Amino acid sequence: IQTDSSSGEIAIKYATSSKLIYKIYCSKFYGNPAPNLNVQGDVNEAVVVEWSGLSTGAKIFVALTYKEI
Repeated sequence: IQTDSSSGEIAIKYATSSKLIYKIYCSKFYGNPAPNLNVQGDVNEAVVVEWSGLSTGAKIFVALTYKEI
């Protein structure tokens, strides 16, 4: 997750179970290289991005990879 916002929070989670995959709290001096994550969801469960309190006009970039097991 990358953003140019200096406030607020952004979360990626599974839609049905609401299991959190990753969350960031935005700030002016924030850089966030995400670690390799392995969060399993249910079969065919959608992933959603939610945000709140972001700076006006903020942009969000999300890169997500997955592996079927």
